[in-house]
Amino acid sequence: MAIPLDPRLNALNLCKTILTKLDAAEADVLQNIDDPKRAWPLLSNIRQLRRETFEDLQALLPDGFRFDEPTIDLARPVRTVMTQTGATLAVFNGGQTL
Repeated sequence: MAIPLDPRLNALNLCKTILTKLDAAEADVLQNIDDPKRAWPLLSNIRQLRRETFEDLQALLPDGFRFDEPTIDLARPVRTVMTQTGATLAVFNGGQTL
């Protein structure tokens, strides 16, 4: 007997995979690119892809479903990385617009 699969489950798993890979790409940029002028456009693109993927994920979920909203301390960076040249790159508020 076959168990019917919800097509949304496959899409949710795919979105989770994409978001995980975007997190890894952001960490890679922060750790390996020493020039903030080169890093910023890459980080901006990664954050835009994360927002779009998250919006697509929310469209797959039932109406009224809400994720727990994390509290964000805007004065504290989400990530801070010391580059090889000694420059410090910091990411604030997860790239969200307020």
